[in-house]
Amino acid sequence: MKPLGDGIVFAFFKSCTRATLFHTGFGKLWLVNKLNDDPSVDGILVQFPLPKHLDEAEVIRTISPQKDVDGFSKENIGGLLVGDETAFVSCTPA
Repeated sequence: MKPLGDGIVFAFFKSCTRATLFHTGFGKLWLVNKLNDDPSVDGILVQFPLPKHLDEAEVIRTISPQKDVDGFSKENIGGLLVGDETAFVSCTPA
């Protein structure tokens, strides 16, 4: 973990296994859940694509919609479609 401006970067090797992303016994992505629960964290952005052996949908489902700055959660995509201005929209320019 290293500070990056007002953010923090968590970097994993391409060879990172699913087990490395999970905390033994809890069955959820421990790092994402830790960031979801941290009130000092305003948003979570995951650099996609992930290596083929990791499940991107699982990562997206684990990120809290309130911290999903990519706007990939079903709540944020749905909000975008119905014009909900509180929904996060993808930060990728059109």
